[in-house]
Amino acid sequence: MTGRSTIWILAVACGVVVANNYYNQPLLVDFAETFQATQREAGSAAIVTQAGYALGMLLFVPLGDMIDRRLLIGALLLASAGALTATALAPSLPWLIIACFAVGFTSVVPQVTVPFAAHLAPPQERGRAVGTVLGALLCGILLSRTVAGFVGAHWGWRAMFWIAAGVMIVLLVVLSLLLPKDPPAFEGRYGTLMASLGRLVREQPVLRETSMIGALQFGAFTACWTTLAFHLDAMPAHYGSDVAGLFGVIGLVAMVVVPAVGRLADKGSPQRTVLLSSIAVLVTYGLLAVIGGSI
Repeated sequence: MTGRSTIWILAVACGVVVANNYYNQPLLVDFAETFQATQREAGSAAIVTQAGYALGMLLFVPLGDMIDRRLLIGALLLASAGALTATALAPSLPWLIIACFAVGFTSVVPQVTVPFAAHLAPPQERGRAVGTVLGALLCGILLSRTVAGFVGAHWGWRAMFWIAAGVMIVLLVVLSLLLPKDPPAFEGRYGTLMASLGRLVREQPVLRETSMIGALQFGAFTACWTTLAFHLDAMPAHYGSDVAGLFGVIGLVAMVVVPAVGRLADKGSPQRTVLLSSIAVLVTYGLLAVIGGSI
């Protein structure tokens, strides 16, 4: 198999797995109806998924430097399938919330595939390889809500997680057969590796600043999607998960905007680019407050 074919396989895996973390967002109203829960209680399923995702990135992604990434990806896919199955079987809201946390905790394969793709690509093609995988990641995030909304509206929210679990198993088999071995580059201990992350945070002020900005902007992004399904349901037409999911298609505009933003940051000041994007977020929330009553 050629290197480019492997990169495309990693890109597909990246997009499919990252979608696990966003399937529940258009389905929150369905969760509330199934378990007779409040909006706040049902919405916590989306929040804990992202919390699990963050913790999984912190604990699992560094292992990519210590063990064969192919084995790590396989183990994570198997764990994701189990977590998705537990979500589909959830008999109560507490079970659902714990299962959603597990889904996020184990669905960190995208953060393993990006450095894997960079490692496999020739030096002159690494930028393209990473861009391909990150593009698939963005598509997975955006389209996951559309898929989940459609499936939830026609076959129920549990069907979405059964389908996702099955996809993880298929992906596990395919990647186990097609991905090359990847000998680890780090031979030290896990504790030493994790301690190095702490040193990076202490010694790199730009890293701290960038991390905080990313956390705040992603928080604003998540807040919008976590409340959207409830807002649409509260409208006179009581729009369902399928309509909530369709808003994900609008997000495909980001596929066009992101490269332009990257070029703007390269040519000008990254700080100015961040400021402009933050202003855009504030303006958007202001518009939602004023005209959000109309679809």
